[in-house]
Amino acid sequence: MTQRFKAVIFDLDGTLLDTLEDIADSLNSVLRDEGLPVHANDAYRFMVGNGLETLVVRALPEGLRIPAHVRPIFTKFVERYRANQAAKTTPYPGVAETLRELAALGLKLAVLSNKAHPNTLSVVEHYFPGVFQEIFGLRPEVPPKPHPAGALEIAERLGVAPAECLYLGDSNVDMETAVAAGMYAVGAAWGFRPPKELFSAGAEEVIETPPVLLEIVTEAEDEPDENLSLSGFARKLELGRLVAEPVAWVTQRPDITDRLVSAPGRLRLALTGGIASGKSTVAEMLVARGAGHIDFDILARRAVAPGSPGFDETVALFGPGILKADGDLDRPKISRAIFSDPELKQKLEAIIHPRAWELMGEDLAAMDGKAAVVVSLPLLFEGGLERFFSPIVLVFADPETQLTRLLARNPELDRVAAENILAAQWPAPPKVMGSSYVINNSGSREDTARQVDAIWKALGG
Repeated sequence: MTQRFKAVIFDLDGTLLDTLEDIADSLNSVLRDEGLPVHANDAYRFMVGNGLETLVVRALPEGLRIPAHVRPIFTKFVERYRANQAAKTTPYPGVAETLRELAALGLKLAVLSNKAHPNTLSVVEHYFPGVFQEIFGLRPEVPPKPHPAGALEIAERLGVAPAECLYLGDSNVDMETAVAAGMYAVGAAWGFRPPKELFSAGAEEVIETPPVLLEIVTEAEDEPDENLSLSGFARKLELGRLVAEPVAWVTQRPDITDRLVSAPGRLRLALTGGIASGKSTVAEMLVARGAGHIDFDILARRAVAPGSPGFDETVALFGPGILKADGDLDRPKISRAIFSDPELKQKLEAIIHPRAWELMGEDLAAMDGKAAVVVSLPLLFEGGLERFFSPIVLVFADPETQLTRLLARNPELDRVAAENILAAQWPAPPKVMGSSYVINNSGSREDTARQVDAIWKALGG
């Protein structure tokens, strides 16, 4: 029997400290000065988590969410919050005592917040002086949570493996961070977000009060069974996390699946992620570094191009009213129809996907001499196709960024329709468990390029 953890990393706002009133009061006072609508304190529970600038963006009316309006309000808010960040803020009941007990057990303690680094340092040292070995807020050189870089840096500084860290937080951002870093994710039910959100974002456990944390860290862990052939990740998948069986038209084509296998001098990389996460941007960067690229979305369009058998079957399924004036398929109309009719969606996929898979096989054969090929597959895990690829790169973006991008590229959608599309997708955190590399595409293009460079180098590119 061995002790499970050597370190605990804490989120700050909503986990250690109840900061909601000071945040709400400070931002509302700025909004009021600008003649803009203010928000109830509870509304701020669902705006925080991705840094103060994102908080300001979410608090502004949609028409004002542009840099020219955001920056001056953000600057005023930061100044006002810095002056008032300890006015009403208090540690949650039981936090101080729990921290003392954890330290007495010999655990290393750290804080990781998306609050600006100077603010994080001052607040933590004000309420918990000398308690934490490492304290990190948001720094320009490190991507914000849910990117795992900050959590992994803390683990390295503490001298512990990520798997030996318990990560406690109160939001989906925190749980996604923990999962991406390979740490044990525990949700704080007393914080800003509901337990349902925490579980859906990858929490292993959600606790009602801070002292319960002591029970978790003092639980002994059985020594691993040497006879187990599955990795920890694989065991979790077998227990029901995002497991889908590949369909017959995949398993019956070993001539295609064999070409997906990476070998020395022949890298075959799967690129996946949710809608509007930025897969195309990452694929473009990989192509610029010398990789070939096969896009399953483009193959799906070729599978039902005018004049093809797939086109004729699609028209027969939907009727001639699905055609535009130029004789091509009206894809927005198709999307609306299948979104509200799962059975119709399955019938359309049965037309498109087998043909697209066959086209992919043809393209792979044509690229046999290419040292590296990237295959973009949006529904990699949903289709049970992850078992045919190694390595796998997952691209994700925070929900607000994803929503903004989806609305920008699909102007025919209103916000509710776009949110429904995103809600219907499989969540990112469990996909992280099955991916070799993860790219957070929530920030700038330069930030994404740095991550692509690191992965490309790791893959020998």
